[in-house]
Amino acid sequence: ISLECSPKKSCSFNKIRCLNVSTGDYSYLQRQLSIKSKNLTFKHFMDDNSWNLIANFSSTFWRADLLKSMPAELMEPRFNEIVTACYFSKLGSIGYIDECHTTYRVHEDGLWSGASQEKKLRSSIDIRKTLLKIAPHEFYSKIKDRIDLMESQLKKMKD
Repeated sequence: ISLECSPKKSCSFNKIRCLNVSTGDYSYLQRQLSIKSKNLTFKHFMDDNSWNLIANFSSTFWRADLLKSMPAELMEPRFNEIVTACYFSKLGSIGYIDECHTTYRVHEDGLWSGASQEKKLRSSIDIRKTLLKIAPHEFYSKIKDRIDLMESQLKKMKD
């Protein structure tokens, strides 16, 4: 899916292959295996339990002008795939390339895979709070419910 040939697409991403560094095993990212469309909307992302079909920026192709127009506040507390997908879905469909062009290395020192469960929860909560700023109104309660659930899980971890 060439962005030059698809002016209605805001960005596109490809299938990711994961390499477990400790075992040397490869697998495809499970949540991408259920993608049936090559033209995704934000609803496709929200229909997946992770809300993160892109999963890693290394698999993504951006329209530079649109990326430059992304408000800086949406990159806080960190630039992430979920908020970015929501923002770009407002500007055009998101293309999915059902071919692997990216390998994501999973290891204990990874920014995400090496993080504690508490750190992952805190980061996920922060990302979803940012998402509330731009998500279509129809998804607001679903996002708020997920934040409440994660905050409850975080509280249980502390108790």
